[in-house]
Amino acid sequence: DQAELLEAVSRCAGMLHYQVTQVLDYGSLMSGKMKLDIDDINLLNIMEETMLMINFEPKGKELCPTLLFDRDVPLDIRIDGHRWQQILINLLNNATKFTADGGDICAHVRLATKDECEWL
Repeated sequence: DQAELLEAVSRCAGMLHYQVTQVLDYGSLMSGKMKLDIDDINLLNIMEETMLMINFEPKGKELCPTLLFDRDVPLDIRIDGHRWQQILINLLNNATKFTADGGDICAHVRLATKDECEWL
């Protein structure tokens, strides 16, 4: 089906872009020139977009991905969306690699309080 092929191409292009960016970011980090790009983002949108980039059926595995948001999590926040997405991709790729066939992968976004500050 053409829609499935287009989705696969889009996912592969997104992952290729991610890998190239990783290499460039590593160079910036090692040279001490990495800067954060803080902006207003919609957390739900970036989480859904990232979940679509991940292949949850590697090598014949059947995994069940789930995205959960606690009600008190603000959807519009100020963060470096690109760095957030990098971290999420790494976590989800590792979960995909190390979860047994038929297992569940859950990305659960919640607020945690530490030292009177709220953290995602």
